[in-house]
Amino acid sequence: MPDRGPWTSVEELAREVKGCRIPLNRPRPVEEAISSAGGVHWSELDERLMIKKLPGIYLAGEMIDWEAPTGGYLLQACFATGSYVGKMAGGSSREFE
Repeated sequence: MPDRGPWTSVEELAREVKGCRIPLNRPRPVEEAISSAGGVHWSELDERLMIKKLPGIYLAGEMIDWEAPTGGYLLQACFATGSYVGKMAGGSSREFE
């Protein structure tokens, strides 16, 4: 294995990360394909996905308590909440653009 780092630029590090290979032997059974249980409960968040007890702290994706089978729906929910929280944290007055 070649020596890793230190990298002298962000571009050099990006090339190294993009070149990372993780071999897969086989898929896991669908019964094990469950998203992470736990996270912050929805009732702890306001309509902007900000933590009610910690103003200025927003949550998205798997930080929220999604206890459901994983897959495209969960991925879409994570992407959507990430986009939404980015707009809310950035001060967008329009929730959906």
